[in-house]
Amino acid sequence: MVHSLVRKRFLKILVTLSLLIALAIIIDWPVFRRVVTSVDWVLLIPLLLIQWVTRLAEALQLWLVIRFIGRSVSLSRVFLSNALATFYGFILPGHILATAPKWLVLSRATGSRADVLNAIIYNRLALLVPPIFIGSVAFGFTDIFLDNRLKYSLFLVGIGIVLATFLLFYRRTGAIVLGAMLWVTHRCPDGLRNAGSTFVGSFSRLQEFNVGKHLVVYALSTFVALLRIFAFIYAAWLVSADVPPESLALAYAVIVVLALFPLTLGNIGIRESVLISVLSLYGVAPAESLTIGLILFLEHVLFAVVGGGFQLRLASERSGSA
Repeated sequence: MVHSLVRKRFLKILVTLSLLIALAIIIDWPVFRRVVTSVDWVLLIPLLLIQWVTRLAEALQLWLVIRFIGRSVSLSRVFLSNALATFYGFILPGHILATAPKWLVLSRATGSRADVLNAIIYNRLALLVPPIFIGSVAFGFTDIFLDNRLKYSLFLVGIGIVLATFLLFYRRTGAIVLGAMLWVTHRCPDGLRNAGSTFVGSFSRLQEFNVGKHLVVYALSTFVALLRIFAFIYAAWLVSADVPPESLALAYAVIVVLALFPLTLGNIGIRESVLISVLSLYGVAPAESLTIGLILFLEHVLFAVVGGGFQLRLASERSGSA
């Protein structure tokens, strides 16, 4: 297990370095310095405020899901746990492992590991669906491809994802999924069977949500996605990059999907590579795209710093209780 983690971390570091080297080769550094020095950094303050509003909305969403399940935890605890997961995203070799400390903290606060695990899964899915749908629709409005059949297909993909999510958590259709989960659980060894039964029982409580609760959760997810896209538009404006908003929405959707895979440390270079690839179609120089990516990445680092501070506080609490 330890050797596997070491290999994954080494591979992740290798991919990160390779991607950074590739970016360093294609960037015109004199142009990059000129772009950076031309940015009015005071105008970063509104951008950071916008991004932290999205962090609060994400925390509020997970807090509500936990409350809907019947568990209680403070909103500040959820917010700091999200920051903790961001912090560990720079350390652990995968998004799932980085979420584990957050899960443990919230499990201790609520007294239920299964309920919190299901709440986190539901929360992540809810945050994933709106960007994919918006990105699919935005792709249809871009002039990257002129084939209308492809545009309509992408729109249908977005609709299909929304419909599949609804069918998963709707009580009647979701019962099929629940039955399949129970079938697998009953064929597991005793230890896994008990844990699986607890998980399935908790998952079934998500299907007890009425339509109003699902709408509240997905309304917050859509709000988060729209604010994130606005942050991309704002960052592009800071570097005077003339890019259609729908293209930035598409880039954001691609970045969200790629963030699911543990490709690099803290997804360093992923955001910048996607921006360079998409924005180059509109004549935006790689140096400008890199600057946009770094501006957006700054908030990610600051949020990780908050998570690091929270980790120190947790360590101090444990040492004090010991």
